[in-house]
Amino acid sequence: MSRTQVLAALILVATVGQQLTAQPSRGALSRGTIAITNVSVVPMTSDTVIRDATVVVRDGRIAALGPSGRVAAPAGATRIDGRGKYLMPGLADAHTHLYSDDEVADSLAPYELGVMLANGVTTARLMIGTPEQLKLRADVA
Repeated sequence: MSRTQVLAALILVATVGQQLTAQPSRGALSRGTIAITNVSVVPMTSDTVIRDATVVVRDGRIAALGPSGRVAAPAGATRIDGRGKYLMPGLADAHTHLYSDDEVADSLAPYELGVMLANGVTTARLMIGTPEQLKLRADVA
């Protein structure tokens, strides 16, 4: 699993059982600077793709985004080459059920989160609150 995927997983788990709110991850990977270079960005604010872009993430928040010729990776940043890949904002699933389906074993919940993450879901609002969800959040953290 890449550093970006781990960061996304931490953000997902930090929101389990809570309302959808923008909040920085409290994980170790949210500190420092990461620069994703040469990536195609789907901004969701217009019907376009920003090709050959650089995205700078500082302390878990996007600090800069733009064409690679205008936005440079800061010195000392962890660099991720996004050549041939796309980057878009994480998706939110506002109606999720974990630990509440008699047909699916509770032990599969971490894998269910993994499938959600693999499909771009970085925020989930669970429809039922259980102590198992709090343990799952702690285990991932």
